[in-house]
Amino acid sequence: SAILVSDVLVVFFCLYSVLVGRRFDVSWEGPAGEADFISLAAGATDARDYLNLHLAEHGSPASLVAPQEAGDYEIRYVRGTDNRVLRRTILVVESPPVTLSAPSRVKAGTRFDVHWTGPDRSDDFITIAPRDSRPGRKLDWSYTIAGNPLSLAAPFNPGTFEVRYVSSKPMEILASTLVTVDP
Repeated sequence: SAILVSDVLVVFFCLYSVLVGRRFDVSWEGPAGEADFISLAAGATDARDYLNLHLAEHGSPASLVAPQEAGDYEIRYVRGTDNRVLRRTILVVESPPVTLSAPSRVKAGTRFDVHWTGPDRSDDFITIAPRDSRPGRKLDWSYTIAGNPLSLAAPFNPGTFEVRYVSSKPMEILASTLVTVDP
């Protein structure tokens, strides 16, 4: 879509949704005036308030990073001389589905693979923990940025445990599945 403002045409060619924390590109055409910028901002904020920006002088596409929180945001073309928003479009930031796949039974002290999907933020982790324990409790764990699948070590004591996808900010369990550890 395009809008003509004072004989200046600004056009965005972009995604309308992106996953939390992901880098994305916004292709655009516009005046590229001195100090003009393309920004990602929370809804009804001042043009000078933004989460990240791309100076227009660096050309198209603009590379931006989605925030860690899901919700509706704005991509804006801002004229740098007077901080006037010449064009805005809504960007929906979505959380990816969180899933875990692990064997239902493993032998005590052995390693097993956990396949997962989720936000994959820098401090997110997959862990095996006692059932119903606090979110930060870990018997063995690995950051999600280490790959997929991840390898965890089963406890040496038999019983039923939880494999969890844990978000560290805030510390919460986003998904869990039960694993029985056999002697």
